[in-house]
Amino acid sequence: MADKDRRNYVRLLHTSRTVDFSVEGDRVYLGFIENKCEGGVFIKTGGRFSEGQDISMTFETPKIGIEKRTGKIVRVTPDGIGVKFTEERGCVRRPTTRNVEFSVEEGDHVYLGLIEDKSDSGVFIETGGRFPEGQDISMTIESPKFGSRKRTGKIVRVTPLGIGVKFNYPGYTR
Repeated sequence: MADKDRRNYVRLLHTSRTVDFSVEGDRVYLGFIENKCEGGVFIKTGGRFSEGQDISMTFETPKIGIEKRTGKIVRVTPDGIGVKFTEERGCVRRPTTRNVEFSVEEGDHVYLGLIEDKSDSGVFIETGGRFPEGQDISMTIESPKFGSRKRTGKIVRVTPLGIGVKFNYPGYTR
């Protein structure tokens, strides 16, 4: 087998799993995931796309539920597109709804927010407050299974809807 044909991950067949996606912020398209692995997916679609375009995808998996992934188109065929995942966090985001209390940069003020999604490496907090990237954050996250858990992290993304937080590890404060 030629080196260019070798894959880094085992591909799993997924028949007729639908995926909503947009390419470079354009309109939303509908496709079907033909196969998926840790590193990417092949989407059967009839649209015209080019290698190198950025893509945002939403699809459902039995284990995780709704997955939101980003990637780059690395292959275009008459049947569809090959996409390599590009998440920096290296973890899949899982939708959730959890209350969170947090303070930033050793501040005395406690803010309230709602965790929209989570991964092993961080969370996205919906909040009306505006905070700059790079600030340290301390959080108390409410969990039905574990009760209140304290985590620390750093604000790594700011949007009009809230903040993306990357956990510090080990991340637990007892």
